[in-house]
Formats: sequence, C-alpha cells, structure tokens
Amino acid sequence: MATGNNRNVIFAHPNHADMASLSGGDWRARLPRCNLASRFLGEVARTNGLDPAAMLVDADLGASKTIRVVALLAHNGSATGGARIIASDEDDFSTVKYDSGDTDLWPTVFTPGTVEWEADSFWLGVPEAAIRDAYPALFIHILPEGVVARYWRVEITDDANPDGYFEAGRLILSPGWQPLLNYSIDWRMGIVDPSNASESLGGAKHFELRPSFRVARISLDHMTAQEGWERAFDLTQVLGRVGEVFVVLDPEDARNLQRQSLLARLDPSELRHPRGRKQMSFTLEEVVK
Repeated sequence: MATGNNRNVIFAHPNHADMASLSGGDWRARLPRCNLASRFLGEVARTNGLDPAAMLVDADLGASKTIRVVALLAHNGSATGGARIIASDEDDFSTVKYDSGDTDLWPTVFTPGTVEWEADSFWLGVPEAAIRDAYPALFIHILPEGVVARYWRVEITDDANPDGYFEAGRLILSPGWQPLLNYSIDWRMGIVDPSNASESLGGAKHFELRPSFRVARISLDHMTAQEGWERAFDLTQVLGRVGEVFVVLDPEDARNLQRQSLLARLDPSELRHPRGRKQMSFTLEEVVK
C-alpha cells in the first residue's frame, strides 16, 4: 500500500468545465468550443487554423472554485505542441492567481534505449505520428495544490500540427479527490478488445474491428469514515452506472501518466466496514467514444 499522498489516485470529480461558460479562441461553427463539454469524446471542438489566438478557451465557472486537475482529452496535438494554464479572478485575466508556464502537450512516454535511434521518438520521447493513435491522447496538468479562481484559460501552441488545426473532445477542470491512503498494491490494468471475428464456410476470416479500451481494478481498503461515506459512497451514488469520472492512477509517474489515466465509468463494490475502516473496490472501464 502506497502512502505518499502525491502519488495517490485522483478522482477528478466534479468536472466544473461541464457547466462552465466557454468563450475565446476561433472554433469552427460545426465543431464549436461547446463540444469541449460534451460527454461524447468523438464530438470534438476544432479550431480554425493554428494561430495561437484561435487555439484557446476561457472557462467562466460562475463562481470561484477550487481546481487542481486540468486536462484535454482526445486531442490531436503534435509531438512539439504545448499548452499553458492560467487562472484569474478577472474575466480579462488582468491579474493572475496561477500560471503553469509553457508545458508539453505530449509528455515523454518512452525510456531511453527502448526505441530505435533513428526514430523521432528516440529524441523526443513521445509517440511518432504513425503510432500516436495507439496511445491515449491526453493532456494532463496537475497543480501542486488546489487553486481557487473563477476564470480559467487553456492556451495551445501547435504551429507544426500537420492537420492544420487543433481539436479536443473534452475539457476537465476539477478539484479532484485524492484519498489519504492509496489503493492496495494488487491493482491491475488490462486492454479489452471487443472486435468480433467470424469464419466463412470456406475458411476465410472476417473481422469487425471495434476500438479497444482499458479496464483497471483498484481497491481503497484504508479509508476513513468521512472518505468512505462523503467521498467514495457519494461519488458512486452521483455517477450511477452511466456517469463518467476522469481518474489519474499515479499522478507522479510522469512517463506513464497517460497510460495510467482514463475517463471511466465506475462499477463499484458495496462500501465495506471491517474493524472501523471503510473499503470499496472499483472497476474502471475506459470511455473511448
């Protein structure tokens, strides 16, 4: 059982971006910025070109709220793209409460020596364009601590994007719940491929390809009564079977941050009460569309 709080799982809920007023940037009329609040990842928001003034979004949360997790899901950013997160209490951002500075859209995901030296990923450490679709396109920024602000801005710089535009499927702005003690060490994650295979009478193979998705199983076995009831139990009651939550399994594992983070639906166990502790297990099924 890990006890270093910064490494503990984060459940990014609620997502205040879903109810925020979004503005700024230059987004296509048929793929507008409001799609960043859509629950369908395939319903993307897409910019008109790659001008930095086009590739930004401002979120008015309606009131000052605590934010610690900022993420853009299902984006098409290139290997050299960047992002910047700014928070303010003024709608013109004339005063700044938080500024991330320039960050990378794609983090380093390969350990040196695991790819061929002539590959672009050898130098950049990020997936090459030809294989990038095999990796979850997640930009994740976790603030050192929660920042209370009403207005949040996400700026993108990606002038080398071969698509000629920037797009993303979901914006996350959340305080996040991070339990005091982490999930038990026997957690697991796997890939589910729901594709169908059939064989004709002549022996020919036919395949119906469907997108694969990740499934993780974790168990929080050492929650306090407050965490068990007010966090875990309430979270499952609010989300039900169809609600979604963005989960970061290990915030400090930078190289595997994308591999271990997913927008998921929860299948929880009952809240258990052994010897004064509170326990709940979760099956996290990735949302891919």
